[in-house]
Amino acid sequence: MAINGRNDRLGILLYFRQSASSPDGVPVRTGFIFIVEVLRVTCDPLLIELHSLLYPIDIPGSRAKVQILPRIQPKFLDKPKIRKEGKNVIFEVNLQAEPKPEIQWSRDGHDVNHGGRYKVTCVTNGNDHKLALEVSELTAADGGEYQVFAKNKFGDSVATIHLNIGGNKAAAGKAPKFLDRPLIKFEKEKNQVLVICKLESKPAAELKYFQGEAEVQQIVGKREWTVRDVAEDTVEIEIRITAPKAEDGGVYKITAKNAHGDSNANINLNFQG
Repeated sequence: MAINGRNDRLGILLYFRQSASSPDGVPVRTGFIFIVEVLRVTCDPLLIELHSLLYPIDIPGSRAKVQILPRIQPKFLDKPKIRKEGKNVIFEVNLQAEPKPEIQWSRDGHDVNHGGRYKVTCVTNGNDHKLALEVSELTAADGGEYQVFAKNKFGDSVATIHLNIGGNKAAAGKAPKFLDRPLIKFEKEKNQVLVICKLESKPAAELKYFQGEAEVQQIVGKREWTVRDVAEDTVEIEIRITAPKAEDGGVYKITAKNAHGDSNANINLNFQG
């Protein structure tokens, strides 16, 4: 049986065999062994390392259903908002991630946890998570730089909020934030794979590049990257891989860091030998 996913992004083969026979040799359906084979995987970030997924199989009666869960690294969908309710202040931000990430709030580099004057909440709806931190009985000492850090096994991200109380000016700046999913192109005439992503930060972020767990450097004529300004506090990062081979594939990561925070982008490249 062949099953094709939406937009022909994915093909799966399901094989099964009966695990027992009756005394007269007639097969009896007492059990099945399923093998899931990925036929086609694109570079869609939702399908990163799809070949290594475990596929939960539900068998109602004689039918089998394979559930393929999305894999989404944490991504903040908007800028954090601040609102006041009486003597309290509430920070809110929307996040997308699957599986549900670990969440940690901080102020000026020190962890802020649920309890006392702090109320931490996370309302989840599918892959979307609404995060909030409420600080009660606000005082001037509560001013400063707040951050919320989200992490799951596919990546992490951070959002930064500056709270200015009583004329205490917060440092002007922006934590690094990747604005869109990485765009992957194949330029046939040049035999090159091109990866493009946009990053917002102030000041400019320090960038590092990884293939798997190893940090990698540029190789002229083989693996090169450029960074160019496209808007205020926004750059476009471009990675070019020439004449890609199977060993050039894998999970690539770009990390970005400045004084206000850090972020990363993950890209899965699968080159067939």
